[in-house]
Amino acid sequence: MPSLNLPRISRLAVALVLVAGFALGGHAILADEFDEQIDENQGELEKIDAQTQEARAFLAATQARRSALQSRLRVADEARYREIGKLQSLQIELDTAELEILSTERQVLALTADFEAEKAVIGGKLRALYKANRGLSSLEVLLSSGSFTEGLDKMSSLEAVVQQDFADIRDLLDRREEIRLRSIVLAAQRAEVVGLKAEREVVQVELDRRTEEHQALLDAVAEQEGQAEADIEAFEAEAAAINSRIDRLRAERAAEIAELERQRRIEEARAAAAAATGGGGWIWPLFGIITTEYGGCTFGQCPHVGMDIAAPLGTPILAATSGVILYADYAVPGDRRASYGMIVIIAHNATEETVYAHLADITLPPPVVAGQLVNVGQVIGYVGLTGWTTGPHLHFEYRLNGVQLNPRLVIG
Repeated sequence: MPSLNLPRISRLAVALVLVAGFALGGHAILADEFDEQIDENQGELEKIDAQTQEARAFLAATQARRSALQSRLRVADEARYREIGKLQSLQIELDTAELEILSTERQVLALTADFEAEKAVIGGKLRALYKANRGLSSLEVLLSSGSFTEGLDKMSSLEAVVQQDFADIRDLLDRREEIRLRSIVLAAQRAEVVGLKAEREVVQVELDRRTEEHQALLDAVAEQEGQAEADIEAFEAEAAAINSRIDRLRAERAAEIAELERQRRIEEARAAAAAATGGGGWIWPLFGIITTEYGGCTFGQCPHVGMDIAAPLGTPILAATSGVILYADYAVPGDRRASYGMIVIIAHNATEETVYAHLADITLPPPVVAGQLVNVGQVIGYVGLTGWTTGPHLHFEYRLNGVQLNPRLVIG
């Protein structure tokens, strides 16, 4: 059989010895210690609450500042939109002016080409006329003609040609003047485009500066707000941790006090059981075949610290003598296959306990609970197969001051 390892029972055994002398005093000591720890944590919590309030106030101020800044940004955005409209108008003017420049340039080029071509034609005509009439006066033209009428016709034709040439020259001069005037217009248009571009650049630079300035302010406020929110989150997390610590301390305090009270009630029950039985009246807990005596060896325990009594499954097991139930559950909580399996421990007085192991659990669980007073011969469980066992039997131990002794010392 494996050794029974129940720290809770050892603790109870120590407590049972000391309960009568200091149960209430221990209660007060534990309460004072827990109260002191709780007060310390509550003090920390109050400081953190104050810091949280400061952070919240800073956050509220930052948010208000951000709201005011956003109002300023909205006003600035309206101005910015107006400036953008102005920029768009300037751009349209620029586009129109550049188109006009292109048109004027094409007109100047066309006029210049026509002027040069016409100038070449007129120049050719004048040179040909000069060559044809070189050295001839009007009289000579008249005398060289076949008749006076022919001479007059030649002179009239010559005068008509000269008049046309003069008209072409005047037209050529007019075209040159038009080219000059359009060139002046073109220069003015180009100057206007340069001015519009400069104005657009100034407006754009100012818009960029204002946008960057306001964005920088907004980023600064957002950073402050983020820092404040981070501080608040940190304070709240710390406060939650302290609250959890306080709750844990209060739970521990309540558990410790409840444990002391339970031990006190167990001691009172032990005393009542001892008074009722006079400290005697032991019986065998089960009638069956003894398969291993105290001090022998089993596959799991050597030397054996109890007595193994084999019997059919479901056979009732009795309290060897009157007492109070200290424990009724699996030796390893939640594990029916480990160690002693399902057990019941009965305290008979301040120094004696009996242990009943490998009890049935699922179909016939122990009909007793911790803290219950039982009489000698009362059914406290049934033979089972829980824990480390090769067959249905009861492992029965007798303990005196926490030490396993031979059960035959009390049951014969």
